[in-house]
Amino acid sequence: MAFNDGPPGAALAQYQMSFRPRFPISNHCDGSRFFNPGTHVNRSWWDVLKWRRSSTFAVWPKAVDIDPPPLPEAPQDDTLCATWIDQSTVQKVNRAVDGLADQGPITAVGVAANSLF
Repeated sequence: MAFNDGPPGAALAQYQMSFRPRFPISNHCDGSRFFNPGTHVNRSWWDVLKWRRSSTFAVWPKAVDIDPPPLPEAPQDDTLCATWIDQSTVQKVNRAVDGLADQGPITAVGVAANSLF
């Protein structure tokens, strides 16, 4: 299709749509690609090997003390209270049922809890 075919203004609309960005333009996106702002320095494999041989590793602790906040009280009306437990497990509480839900299809607890809500 040539630019002069079709109704008036169609060529302008087609021209404008050809430059429309796919993503929002920001300091780390030019509309079509994402990138890290700042300068990028290409390193050779030799540079990586020297860095790995000369670097020292941090010592990780054997355990970390965590003081989790208390869980919220169960609602007394027909609302639902959901508490995120870990990666994909959620505790769902309403006036009648308190259960765990895991998004994985294999977990028996998740299947039973998801069927209750």
